[in-house]
Amino acid sequence: MESLVRALVRDEVDANGEIRARRSTGFVVGLTGRWGLGKSSVVALLALRLGSMEKVMVANFNPWLLKGGDDLLTGFFNSVRSAVGKNLTEEIESLRDDIDRYWGAINFAGTAVATAADPSGLVSKIFTWRPGRTELSPETERKRLEEKIEKLGCAVVVLIDELDRVEDDDVRAVARLIKAVGEIKGVSYLVAYDPRRVAEALGRGNPEAGERYIEKIIQHPIPLRPLFVDDTRALLADSLERFGSTLPAEPSESEQEILDHVIQAIETPREVKRLVGAYSVLEGAVRGEISAYDVLGYCWLNTKAPGIRDIISDNVEAVVDDPGVKEISNRVTQRMDTGKDGDVVSILGSAVAPQRQTIELLFPRFLDHKESGSGNRLSRRRNLVRMLYLGNPPGMVHRTDVERVWSMRGKTLEIELEKLRAAGTLPQLLDRLDDLLEELPAATEDGFWVGLSSSFIRKSDWLFTPEDARSLATDVSTSLMRIGIRDIRQQTRVHRVFDALVKSNDLVIAPWILRKAMRANGYSIHSNTFLREAVFDRVKTKELMDSELPRYRDAILSGFALKRLPTLEVFFALTNAARWDEELKSSLIEQLQGAAAIGTFAALLVPPGFTTELSTIDELCGADELNSRMSELAKHENPYGDPWVAECARRLHRILNGRDPMFADDDDDDDED
Repeated sequence: MESLVRALVRDEVDANGEIRARRSTGFVVGLTGRWGLGKSSVVALLALRLGSMEKVMVANFNPWLLKGGDDLLTGFFNSVRSAVGKNLTEEIESLRDDIDRYWGAINFAGTAVATAADPSGLVSKIFTWRPGRTELSPETERKRLEEKIEKLGCAVVVLIDELDRVEDDDVRAVARLIKAVGEIKGVSYLVAYDPRRVAEALGRGNPEAGERYIEKIIQHPIPLRPLFVDDTRALLADSLERFGSTLPAEPSESEQEILDHVIQAIETPREVKRLVGAYSVLEGAVRGEISAYDVLGYCWLNTKAPGIRDIISDNVEAVVDDPGVKEISNRVTQRMDTGKDGDVVSILGSAVAPQRQTIELLFPRFLDHKESGSGNRLSRRRNLVRMLYLGNPPGMVHRTDVERVWSMRGKTLEIELEKLRAAGTLPQLLDRLDDLLEELPAATEDGFWVGLSSSFIRKSDWLFTPEDARSLATDVSTSLMRIGIRDIRQQTRVHRVFDALVKSNDLVIAPWILRKAMRANGYSIHSNTFLREAVFDRVKTKELMDSELPRYRDAILSGFALKRLPTLEVFFALTNAARWDEELKSSLIEQLQGAAAIGTFAALLVPPGFTTELSTIDELCGADELNSRMSELAKHENPYGDPWVAECARRLHRILNGRDPMFADDDDDDDED
């Protein structure tokens, strides 16, 4: 800031070092930078700094508020007169009369001043004699004005902002104005503008010609430096604080990727302001439901390319990690036909290409590495719908329909849920249920949760076709647990439902909730006590582990867990608790005989969009033995039947062979020979 002050104003000191006068340098200084980089903020700060200095008069001239040559000229001199008028001394106040005399002497018909300003022919006439003042000479009045400023020992600084926001004709008019009056001794100018935009306007589409013209006007161009990463981080943190918003500490790896990407992509302070403004509104609307980092990335996407929101809205199933059965089949067909998944542009269209990286980070189904699991990610179907509509989207199930199903019990509920699944509307009902849970009567809800959990159990052994039970069960479990997380007063309600599920021998919802409690309370090999995503305290969690894990163990040893359950939650509860032993391992490898069993295991462990570590498979059942069995099956034509199950099996086989499960390669053909 002080460097800009010195470029515009110089001090004259006496023998004692006291300032006796201030003089304008007479320079026309250009403050350059792209739109939004913060030029206006710098101009505003500079105005405050100069305005605090004695013997300095600051005129703020904004051409964006004016139109045409006459208006610009009037606005310019009015801004100078106004700056002088703010001084209280009578001597300086008299300077306004000299400004008026010079203003009145300027001739629209073309004076020596205007002619000198237009050597290239680009400049048209911009000055006019004011009526009744034809006896004044512009040259004489200018010298009178300069002598008065010199005598007063004061500096006049004109700050011209937002030149790059006006129409092309007005850019040229302001440039002519600066060139014509910029030679007044005792007056300095600072002009803030985007050099590319102004060069195009001055050159009438020929930037090189425009740049040559700028060189005749601006004596000292000073580029405003771009934002560096540390600048952006500081600006983002400051803006979040001012808006009363926050980003949670300790983001996951993929959440950190989103934050780093946004910080790298931001180029101007204006972009930070727009981003945080949008984030503060949307994050407040979905707080506790969707990852704050995903909300930040989504807001960045919307501020840079608002039209992409509609494209995503039209393709929800195509971008989420947990699509419906139809979309799952479409993805399998795509992979079989082309050997790879569709990319962002091929699925959403060329309009999204500039924002490709942001979309890939928000919807990791497009990435090679994918973080499966967390139910609060935007890539989950329910969360994306909630974000897009910030409420209930068109076609969502009505409240009365939710209340009707909520009140059902036993066989009636079972039939209704099966009907909804067959019609493909159960996901919509569950989405709506999540919105209404805290308002629905709690006294009679136990039977609903028990019936809902039972509906996810396969009616026959093995999984032979694509099914949505896995994602639905996860959504349902998340919804129930979050009742207690959002409102501690509701935790007793969740505890009662959990007890009812356990009493009914539930192996779908209860294991999911218990595994979250184990993780939050430090009883899991993947513990994360920071998140505290649990509705049970440490003591209660330990009690439940002692009572529940033996039940999960029995379900696995009997073969029921593999044959009928929609998820592997009971398996992972035992492994996370470090209670998976040789007996369980031997039992599971014994169960994995034939295509039906192995295909089911693969579909539950690594469906499209999910992966796992080779070490996990080895712990569960012995990777080498399973690999040998799958290699034998691969020698037969279509051993798994359904293409979706076959794709899951291929993914599992790639992991067993140390390859990337996300993409097919030439070795896959060898596996199937």
